[in-house]
Amino acid sequence: MFTFPNKVRETANFLLVCEKKQFLSWKMVDMVPVVDNSNERVVLVEYRESLQIIKLSRPASKNAFNDKMYEQCIQALEQAASNPAVLAVVFTGEGDFFSSGADVKQRNDKHLFQMETTVVGRFMKLLAGFPKLVIAAVNGPAVGIGVTLLLQADIVYCTRKSWFWTPFSFLGLAPEYASSVMLPDIVGIYKANEMLILGKRVSAEEALQFHLVAQIFDSRSNEDTNCCTRKGHSLV
Repeated sequence: MFTFPNKVRETANFLLVCEKKQFLSWKMVDMVPVVDNSNERVVLVEYRESLQIIKLSRPASKNAFNDKMYEQCIQALEQAASNPAVLAVVFTGEGDFFSSGADVKQRNDKHLFQMETTVVGRFMKLLAGFPKLVIAAVNGPAVGIGVTLLLQADIVYCTRKSWFWTPFSFLGLAPEYASSVMLPDIVGIYKANEMLILGKRVSAEEALQFHLVAQIFDSRSNEDTNCCTRKGHSLV
């Protein structure tokens, strides 16, 4: 007999299986392991008049966040906060991804229990309380922390090739960075549940419809960031 709860359960299980297969296939192809040189810059900083651009730069791993990237983002944010000539920061990514999320090969369970003292926790706290305008120029797909950090931004722009994915349930993780509170406030409870519980991937068009981004720009290779930063510069 058909019942509404059973139908919901069947739909949820079907979506989880489909998305998990897609996640595993994508992960094997795209999340290429890289070994960082100890002196390598994985975050590039550029200044354009009153903007400080913070570019995530681990393109071989789709700009996955490791401890080094978190640390260099902290340094960049601290520099911007203390520089009176900087009125706003712009986060963007190098290559075809904004960020593929946390580097799963560097997963450390101490982050779960000592968050405030870890480099991850320090980055999250600094960004959440950042005293200047934060703009995100999402140049491509955003996964995990690549999505949840956007919730701390004041304005988010993206290119048409961008998509947004929070596959925490597939990894056995709780949604991070207060996203279970902040995402429903932005996109609504039902769309947030689809994203955080079912792991539904959201297109740029859906992100605009549900107010996750303010505007979509057509993607033209190296002009991705330029379009978004020009828009950001008009605000400051």
